[in-house]
Amino acid sequence: MAINQRNPVVNRLKTVSRVSAWLGLLVFVPGLAGCSSSTSAVTGNVTFEGKPMTSGSVILYCADGKIVSGLIGSDGSYSIPNASRGTIRATVRSHSRTPAGFSLKSKLPPSIDAPAPPSGMGSGREIIPAVPERYGVPEESGLALAVDQQQVRFDIALTR
Repeated sequence: MAINQRNPVVNRLKTVSRVSAWLGLLVFVPGLAGCSSSTSAVTGNVTFEGKPMTSGSVILYCADGKIVSGLIGSDGSYSIPNASRGTIRATVRSHSRTPAGFSLKSKLPPSIDAPAPPSGMGSGREIIPAVPERYGVPEESGLALAVDQQQVRFDIALTR
């Protein structure tokens, strides 16, 4: 490292920027190493009364205080890619596939000479059964798992 005898301000700025760069690397690199080894992917299926839930959320409460969640798909499956390792409590919440107010009944006049709607055609709003409230509270749900590997499968069977 050459010292510039004529301009001490430039020397000081170069030293500060080098020290800052090294400190940044010391903080950044261990953080990257920790991310890959301390999180896991949790996947599974959620059923209610033996049938797949078609909507809702699975929420995981990790031992380190981290809370992560994933949506339940129309086939009952869910995936949460960033769960912390350790003992985890889980909750499940149901919700409608269509938010309230988005599928209002229309008051259109009857159509004349229009084709009949297909049989089995409902209102367009799927009825999702509400799961009991206890499944939404981590201390009451009874749902827990140990996350100790990179990929964990956790199927959830809910009952009334």
